[in-house]
Amino acid sequence: MAHPRATRWDGSVSANSELMERYWAAAETNDLEAMHHLRDEALVVDFPQTGERLSGRDVVRAFEEGHGTGGSFELTRLTGEGDVWVAEGLIRSGEGVMYVVSISELRDGRVAHSIDYFAGPLPSMISAGPEDFSDP
Repeated sequence: MAHPRATRWDGSVSANSELMERYWAAAETNDLEAMHHLRDEALVVDFPQTGERLSGRDVVRAFEEGHGTGGSFELTRLTGEGDVWVAEGLIRSGEGVMYVVSISELRDGRVAHSIDYFAGPLPSMISAGPEDFSDP
């Protein structure tokens, strides 16, 4: 599956962008082994919407293996610079589409911290209002 090229804010490519491309390509194919090796041993994953946190690369791996795929993941955008990267994507399952935003912080060439947000589709923001904001 072709996915967008990781770009830094200034448009150039770096070792960290290549790391993030490999990481998210592994996510698209559900290659947990490849993702595991691209993570720092002290990886922390935060889920702000539920207030939950996973600590440790092995704990995250066990969570992923026990949780199952839940559907397919598609990377739609990857951007960042230095040690901070933002991935946007879609998870498709029998229940529909879920939007994902993941903020990754890198340390020593590995993913050290992720903050993951999830959202389902919302009703139209434009047509639900009292005025017509659509383009003329």
